[in-house]
Amino acid sequence: MSKVSRIVSTLMTQIGKILVSGSKTAILEEVAKGPEGFGDLLKNLDETSGNLNYHLLTLQKDGLIDKKDNKYVLTTTGKDALKIIERVAKS
Repeated sequence: MSKVSRIVSTLMTQIGKILVSGSKTAILEEVAKGPEGFGDLLKNLDETSGNLNYHLLTLQKDGLIDKKDNKYVLTTTGKDALKIIERVAKS
């Protein structure tokens, strides 16, 4: 399997996980608006602190978000994943 094929396969696996979880999609959409801290995300999303923390850690581990200066931001991969999710949702 080529490097590009592995990257595409990994990204599609991550997108599949996100599509199953409305919470992860909501987090990505919220973070896409601009960098947000944990407290802001907790206030803006309908999540418990435990669930939000779990989803944020998962999204970080999957390379879709990053934490900079105590604020969460989308990575390039996260931006690409969100674009694909939005296209799938429209179809």
